[in-house]
Amino acid sequence: MLVVAAYFAWGVYSYSGLYKMLAQWQIREWGSYQVGWTALVPGFLLAGPALSVLGRRARVREAAEAPHDPAARTRRALRVILPLALVSLLAAAGAYYYSTTFASREAPPATVTIAALGAATPPDGAVILVGEAQAVRTVALEETISGTKRLYRYVPIVKPGAAATDPIRFFLKTNATHYLVPGGRPQPYDGGGDPAFAITTQTGVLIANGLPGAVEALYGQEGIALARPYYYVLDLTPEGARAPFYIAAALGGFLGLILLVVALAQWRLIRRLSRT
Repeated sequence: MLVVAAYFAWGVYSYSGLYKMLAQWQIREWGSYQVGWTALVPGFLLAGPALSVLGRRARVREAAEAPHDPAARTRRALRVILPLALVSLLAAAGAYYYSTTFASREAPPATVTIAALGAATPPDGAVILVGEAQAVRTVALEETISGTKRLYRYVPIVKPGAAATDPIRFFLKTNATHYLVPGGRPQPYDGGGDPAFAITTQTGVLIANGLPGAVEALYGQEGIALARPYYYVLDLTPEGARAPFYIAAALGGFLGLILLVVALAQWRLIRRLSRT
């Protein structure tokens, strides 16, 4: 069980293994993929044999126990509930801690001119990128999370005049369809306009290696190189990036507390049954 859970947790985090295969299949068939169900459904299917074995062992133990021990089943339940409660609380704490590592847009932004930056490391925190948007190399990805579809475009931002074959180091993540060029007509981010146009982005937060695995895979399929070891994604809504971790922390904490209450009730029942 733990191996299956760890395998799919790693698959979601690194976009690899069976999770990647299923996500890529959904993208080919429907143009988007279900983030949660892609991990949960095959996870439950792979865990089925382990659950069956554990169930049979529990029934064997129950048959072998002395019939005069009314607290035996309750003790078994407690041995399962208490570790699950601790794991849920630890996961909640970990999710909340990770959410605090995201940078904020609240500080005055630093302006990063890509042509002047060269190979230097960009600053942390709030940033405005100045460069050229290569609309012809934009990739769009639609994800479905909790029934809500989200479509984001990942627009390469390069130095002016960069070749279309140069590795991409900076991306703009946006749910907008057009950029309002000062004094000019709106430019679409993903084709239909100029293949490249000058851009000064809104304030966002740079995230090192921040492309979703599915977007990396799409660029790989097109033979488009990414800068290594670090490329950066300018996220205009970093607050939204924290939301899934807040939700995970809230759900994990709530589940952990409920399980602790159940464990306490089970412990009190064991004490009462042991005295009879």
